[in-house]
Amino acid sequence: MADKIGSDFDLDLAEKSAFQIEEGYELLRTNTKNNLGWRIVLFHSPLEGEEMSRIIRETYENNTNLAELLPADYQKYHLEQAEKVADEEKVGAEEKSKPKVKFTTFLGAKGLSARHVFVIGMNDGEFPGNPKALTDAEACQFIVALTRAKFSCSLISHKFYSKDLHRLVNRASVFLKMLPNGTKRTIVLKIKAGKLVRG
Repeated sequence: MADKIGSDFDLDLAEKSAFQIEEGYELLRTNTKNNLGWRIVLFHSPLEGEEMSRIIRETYENNTNLAELLPADYQKYHLEQAEKVADEEKVGAEEKSKPKVKFTTFLGAKGLSARHVFVIGMNDGEFPGNPKALTDAEACQFIVALTRAKFSCSLISHKFYSKDLHRLVNRASVFLKMLPNGTKRTIVLKIKAGKLVRG
């Protein structure tokens, strides 16, 4: 029965009208007898044949609420749709409120943009592979990484433990040294009791 009702009362209007029926659904979620809510729904999903004319005429002549005259299966279907739309809106709002993180390579970042970009592995031996023999490809990749950011770009390097020196050594990427001093701010972080703290 639900499938039949769904097919009988589905919207025939353009997609731009979907928002309008949602307004009706919003009113009906607050009050299932809301006359304006049912009028909006009826406009987008009219009843067939003479029934529509009879119901509208009776609401005017007898000052009767639409909810008292509409078929029970029609009301049931649209009230279910109203709840479904509300659930979808809730999920959509929750998704929008969650921060989105995308992991990609230098090449995969082409054409993308983000408010804040983090580039990891900014260490000599990693990026670039050989600081004494920079390649054009690596230079282009660095430029791509920098230009993905709308507000900030954080370039992250880390120290390595040297078995020969028996201590941590810094091998920050030569690319970091190429950036003008006025455009960068260096923050040193250390791990203390399992948490990152400023060094």
